[in-house]
Amino acid sequence: MGNQLDKDYTISEQPFASGGPNFLWKIHSGTHKQTRQEVSVFCCNIKDIETLYGKNGVPLVIQQLKHEVHVLQSYRHPLILSYHQFFENKYQIAMITEPVLGSISNLILRNFEHVSDPSPNMKSYQLSKVELKYGMCQVMEALSFLHQNAKLTHAGLHPNNIFINTEGHWKVAGFQFSFSTNSVVNNTSSPTLSTANDTTIIPFRKGFTKKDFLPSLDYTAPEYCLEKSPCPASDIFSFALIYLQLILGKNTSILETDQNLNNYTKNISKLQEIIKDLRVSNEIKESLITSCSLKPQERPTSPFILTNCELLFGNEVRALRYLANLEMREPVKKAQFFTSLTQMLKPPKPTQLSNNGTVNNENDEEGFSNRILFNRVLPPLLKECMNPKMILYVLPCIFALSERMNVKEFSKLVLPTLSKYVLMQTAPPKIPLRLLESFFLMWDKSSDEDHLTCLLPFIIRCLDSKFPDIQNEAMKRCDECLNTERITYQEFKSTLLPPIQLICHNTTNQSVRINGIVCLGKILPRVDVDVIVNIIIPVLESSLAPLFVADRQGIPQLPAALLMTCVGVYLKICKQLQREVITDEANHLGKIIATRIIPSISPIAMQTSLNRDQFSKYMKALKTMIEMMEGLREEMFLKESGVPVDSINNNIPQDVNISPISTPQSTTTFKSSSKSLIVDPTQNPIQQLLKDVPQAPLNGNDKIFFQDEDEKEKLEKLKEEEERKRLEEEEKLRIQNESKKQFESLLDRYLVTPIRAPVEEPKPILPKVTSSDIDFSKFEQKFANLGDDEEDEEEDFKSSPRNMNTSSLNNNVTTTTTTKQPSPITSPVVTRLSSPLDNPPMNTFTSKPVDLAPPVVQHEKGSFDYMLQNMKGFEEDDEEDEKPTFTQPPKTSPTITNNTNTSSFNFMHDDNYSPPSIPSPVASVKPFTTTTKGIGETDFDKLLSHHMDSDDEF
Repeated sequence: MGNQLDKDYTISEQPFASGGPNFLWKIHSGTHKQTRQEVSVFCCNIKDIETLYGKNGVPLVIQQLKHEVHVLQSYRHPLILSYHQFFENKYQIAMITEPVLGSISNLILRNFEHVSDPSPNMKSYQLSKVELKYGMCQVMEALSFLHQNAKLTHAGLHPNNIFINTEGHWKVAGFQFSFSTNSVVNNTSSPTLSTANDTTIIPFRKGFTKKDFLPSLDYTAPEYCLEKSPCPASDIFSFALIYLQLILGKNTSILETDQNLNNYTKNISKLQEIIKDLRVSNEIKESLITSCSLKPQERPTSPFILTNCELLFGNEVRALRYLANLEMREPVKKAQFFTSLTQMLKPPKPTQLSNNGTVNNENDEEGFSNRILFNRVLPPLLKECMNPKMILYVLPCIFALSERMNVKEFSKLVLPTLSKYVLMQTAPPKIPLRLLESFFLMWDKSSDEDHLTCLLPFIIRCLDSKFPDIQNEAMKRCDECLNTERITYQEFKSTLLPPIQLICHNTTNQSVRINGIVCLGKILPRVDVDVIVNIIIPVLESSLAPLFVADRQGIPQLPAALLMTCVGVYLKICKQLQREVITDEANHLGKIIATRIIPSISPIAMQTSLNRDQFSKYMKALKTMIEMMEGLREEMFLKESGVPVDSINNNIPQDVNISPISTPQSTTTFKSSSKSLIVDPTQNPIQQLLKDVPQAPLNGNDKIFFQDEDEKEKLEKLKEEEERKRLEEEEKLRIQNESKKQFESLLDRYLVTPIRAPVEEPKPILPKVTSSDIDFSKFEQKFANLGDDEEDEEEDFKSSPRNMNTSSLNNNVTTTTTTKQPSPITSPVVTRLSSPLDNPPMNTFTSKPVDLAPPVVQHEKGSFDYMLQNMKGFEEDDEEDEKPTFTQPPKTSPTITNNTNTSSFNFMHDDNYSPPSIPSPVASVKPFTTTTKGIGETDFDKLLSHHMDSDDEF
């Protein structure tokens, strides 16, 4: 056998692990010479069997070891040790299996029997409690297979017979004492050679010792060692003792019988008390009590334990079992499971030690370890990424696991799968959005090469997406990458800035445009002036361009959010450019503010979409920009005048809520070519500097500095012209006030009775008069005398000083004349002279309203036209006796006679005379009678216009 084994396999000289009954199996590492497959070689020397059980026990031991090989060869299960080949000679027997790390006695209980030099990995091998529970759950799955499918009872379950392979799975072996439960148990004292389906039971004889090849009493059920009737429930009892030992972390068994039946019976009675003192959850404690019951019928079966595994192992183990069979689950149930799994993927809590140095097991739930996460949880999750319908549900679990990885692990385990199946997904939009939420996690866990090959192309695809939500989230990640220095400015400028600029110019979605402007505003502190002038400002100008396009319906109204965002970014740009004032680009930056920024936001003032608070903030920002521009210009003026400006650079406004020039903290001296200026810290330093500069006042407080001679001359002429107009207006106002005062004094002096409105009387019907009825000779002689008298009065009146500057009459005047004998010629006639104004007067002295008459034309005295002109005052009928009449009083005392109350006064040559104020048309004015001799209607019209010329009301 040795020669054949050496021909086929390369085997290590020293064993690295051990297992089996009393560690009979020495485990070597090996490799198949042809297939290069790694294996584990279980070797058992015949001398070791003789040493433990004597020569008489060698056949029985070899027989039972072969029985184990038959069972492993007959039953294949993922959780039963995989068997490959068997070799035998007169010195040893060997079994080739899958590669294992060792038994749990070696790895967990630290029992290195027959291992002379344990490897460092074996010495440092540790498992969390969740891993221990999951391993024991795998053992229970193997027992369930044996009990339900193989109909086999293990009967020799022991930590030496449970192995852990290189993938971390727990595998059951050690079937030396197993038997089939298909037929009646044969309790013979001398068992024969058994097979895989052998029903022979190796009983515990009376007075057995350590030399007898029997199962260990430390893990044997009482019905087996006392009643000699093992059953599948006996495996549950053995399993519970192993599980209890692992939870307590003891290197020795719970019973510690030393293969003595008395010790066994003594210690097994204390088993229930030991379980009750455990610091575990009540579910686990109750499950252990029932599993360790002395009566086999009270113990739960293996299928029941697996179905309710959370009672014995917890929810973490249940989740691991679900992941192991994930491919067979329905999509809806898988989605629900992934949602609950995210809460379990938390880092393990640190182990707390009590005061006496023991482990504090009060909190049994400590979460998944990295080993079980990377080996048990992550592989099935990554496999689900191939299904687009499950990506959205599995991503939170993957990112929760990624937080516990380093860059190397993430780049090797997770990122290749994500870049192949997930990062390329563009629909549904929830997948890119979920990736963008964890973008910085992926960025921090990946290398620089992965940034360029995987993550930057992904975020560029998101910027080009047709979904606004994806674009908005991608732009947020872009500015955060630059501001957190995850990407250099040159990389950002060449890769991410162009698509952001393109989005802001071309998008029709206001939300995307606003988020793009916000992104550009956040990166302002890290960009140069060239990017601000050539990229950011044009984006803002294009966003506000509709304000400058007015149609028939008026200026378009943009959303308030867009307007305020643009104003905020513009203000931030001004502050950013303001920091460049100390450089040679100050003039250029000032032009940007004055010619591009301020004109761009000016139309926002007429936008009705702004509320009051928003409009107030807008106006404050606009004022701040103007004050910044003023500070730049004043600094330029000071530079031109040779005054240093280093000490006032900090006085330009830095915020909306502060003044344009802040107060310096200490007194500062500015040196110029002429003299030194001491700046008072309590006053504006620039205003103090400008006190000594030549000033030219314009209006009030306005001042202009550094004017030339032409500008000064123009300003002087403008000032003289304005002063002349002002004096003319004052003189005109003074004259009007004096005339008004004279008129009011005359009204108070002579107006006794209240003025009543004129009473309209019916127009008299005059008889028709023809030229044949008129005696022209008498008529001509009579009116020649009358004309002489009128000319005398007219000459006296014209020589009067009051008639020197008379103006045209503003109101219509009606006069009447009567004679003693009523006739068609001498009857009184009411005549009205037309006013020189075209507009009708507001008030009148006439007895009745009449139409305006054409202007009077003067004819040659003695002609027929002259006589007809003088006849116009006598065309009324003689029957009007109640009409006001003209009498012939002396020229020196003309009077005005009223119908109700007559008063005589001399107004022809009275210098204090002023016409009475005219009441409103609603007032009642009673007509008064005037008695005048030799005064014509034209002269009376001029007389009234003299007193009414300067009054604006007429």
